[in-house]
Amino acid sequence: MNSLGKSVLCVGLAAASLFAVALPAFAQATHVARGSGAVVANNGALQQLAFNLIVLPDGRIRGHVNVIEPASGGIVKVEITSMMFIGDDLFVAGPVTAAIHAPPAFSVGATAFFGFQDNLGAPDALVRGVVPVAFGNLSIQEIIAFIGPPPPQAWLPLVSGDIKIN
Repeated sequence: MNSLGKSVLCVGLAAASLFAVALPAFAQATHVARGSGAVVANNGALQQLAFNLIVLPDGRIRGHVNVIEPASGGIVKVEITSMMFIGDDLFVAGPVTAAIHAPPAFSVGATAFFGFQDNLGAPDALVRGVVPVAFGNLSIQEIIAFIGPPPPQAWLPLVSGDIKIN
């Protein structure tokens, strides 16, 4: 092999080893939950929802919830910053990062919270709410400690879609 071929091979191996060293940090993230679907909201409007949540190897969480109400053009985007389980139900919370044609309570900076149920043999369900901006960015642990877990009648069944909680 000539010197140019050896140089190309060395550069290629060096790049591959850098990629292999960096890859495990992403590959070891734990997928906690994900889902999408539609619910009939309390105002009677159909709302579409999508969410995703992972835990990184260092324990930090990453995730989002997006809610769209096609009839009003409403959009709410939430960055998930905290999570907890109560039994098999997953609860998450985080700041609203975008709100377009949304109810005033869902303003940017308010803390939105969601609960998700992965119901085998029955429709999956969710519950949600919002804490006003004046209270600051609260964790789901603080919210549940203050208001308690949601009552059964607060859960909205999905009319379509699926929630997966690992």
